Amino acid sequence: MKTLKTYLWALLILPLLISCDRDVYVVRNGQKVLFQYERSDFAWGRYQVGWFIDSEGYVRAYKYPEQWKYQDQSNHISKADMDANLLYADSVCFKIDAQVLSKKVALIQKASEGKLSDPIGRMADYGELTYSCFTFDTTTQKYQVVLLSETGDFDMENTSKEAKALFEWLKEVNQQVLQ
Repeated sequence: MKTLKTYLWALLILPLLISCDRDVYVVRNGQKVLFQYERSDFAWGRYQVGWFIDSEGYVRAYKYPEQWKYQDQSNHISKADMDANLLYADSVCFKIDAQVLSKKVALIQKASEGKLSDPIGRMADYGELTYSCFTFDTTTQKYQVVLLSETGDFDMENTSKEAKALFEWLKEVNQQVLQ
């Protein structure tokens, strides 16, 4: 009888073990966008390129989007507007390893609690390079843009150690995108 129970438990657990896909990390709260890099300058024309990392780990690039949706003054952007922006990301550069992505996603909440340094004016008419991550509120269906680093006309950084770790990692991702 004991062998039969063990056999039945194995039959129940085995499909769960087989169905686990270790190559896919999915954010379970409906959040599609996790991270973003953007280089933009509108001083002498229009220059806007960048990429997103989505909830499946795909690095999706965009160039010169036609009707970009920006966050509001409180750094929120609606799910509908973010989904519209994500449609401009028409090329997939590569996919982030699921275990790496999981570790980086775990840093987002603490990064969102970090303080921003005071902006320091550095250049004129250069535009900006920004690295960001996002939290998502399922109740309001809005993303909160969490600035990790901005350089260009003004330099500003998120001072939390988690934000700094994410920024360093995203710089490495950007180097891979540029190759």
